[in-house]
Amino acid sequence: MTTSNVVDKKRITKKDFVTVYWRSMCHEATFSYERMQSVGFIWTLAPILKRFYGDDEEELKKACIRHTTFFNVTVQIVTFIYGVALALEEKNVNDPEEDLNNLITTAKTALMGPMSAIGDTFYWGTFKIIATGVGCSLCIQGNPLGVLAFILLYNIPNWGIRWYILKLGYRLGENFVESLSTGGVIERLTQAAYIIGLMVCGAMTSSYVSVKTPLVFSVGGSEVIIQEIFDSIYIGILPLCTVLLFAWLMRKKNVKPMPLMISALVICMILGLLGIIG
Repeated sequence: MTTSNVVDKKRITKKDFVTVYWRSMCHEATFSYERMQSVGFIWTLAPILKRFYGDDEEELKKACIRHTTFFNVTVQIVTFIYGVALALEEKNVNDPEEDLNNLITTAKTALMGPMSAIGDTFYWGTFKIIATGVGCSLCIQGNPLGVLAFILLYNIPNWGIRWYILKLGYRLGENFVESLSTGGVIERLTQAAYIIGLMVCGAMTSSYVSVKTPLVFSVGGSEVIIQEIFDSIYIGILPLCTVLLFAWLMRKKNVKPMPLMISALVICMILGLLGIIG
């Protein structure tokens, strides 16, 4: 690889950050079950890699190969790993005597698990649920702004945090997750997000899942209202049991959400026609 003097060292510029930021929006536009998001990763970094290694075809090939290996992470938080990759590629192109090919691949692989745990917890387990709750509440009241509220509440954290963690990943490099793991920060953040997510799930279950029975039996000349018996045990016990049943089917029996929703719709229609639920 052609070496450069100190003056001619290749650096990551603000334009590079902007390029990676916008290209990362298409990170999961293409997907394969063999290498998951690898094509999106190499496409996002392509302009920077061409600028860094464009004068050395062999090094450019190596860079492309190391960034087309298996890769999969929560897309909303992927820019942190892009930042780390940019820092390592910058070091690699300016220090040809130190081969960082394996280190770059290893750093990406090591970061996938921890960053996905954080991303899934916050985005799918917290932001998405909160945004859905607010949006559904407005829509139920007939307010068309519910859709807009959902889109903004979910995406504003996504757009802002993407840019911040891209720069953060570049500044901190590959030692970030190791330092957090040592201090137990990841575990505390993940646990806190799980608690918030579960609280929101519980509130949404109570507010939006409605399962009641109109069944009434006559015993000894008096009416026995089944719903009142359930309410005396625990108010909202039928919606709670329904949600727990669905969760059990998805987690333990690997039932997919779409077949489960269709089955639930058909069963509820049948039970409603029979007068068992209402």
